[in-house]
Amino acid sequence: NLAKQGRFIPGTGHPILSPEDAVARGIMTAVVLNPNYVSEVAALLRRLGSGASVRDLTRELRCG
Repeated sequence: NLAKQGRFIPGTGHPILSPEDAVARGIMTAVVLNPNYVSEVAALLRRLGSGASVRDLTRELRCG
């Protein structure tokens, strides 16, 4: 979400980055808070040359 980029996740303080910024910083794991976007984010990162894994935080929380 363009409106959220440059801000931080409440409670954790993790930055919300654009895909381009994530690749430039060498991010190895991207956390997605909406499971509907996992495939889209993963595909975009791959197109940008990133090997980052994309994790669905909602699934992680449900599975423990």
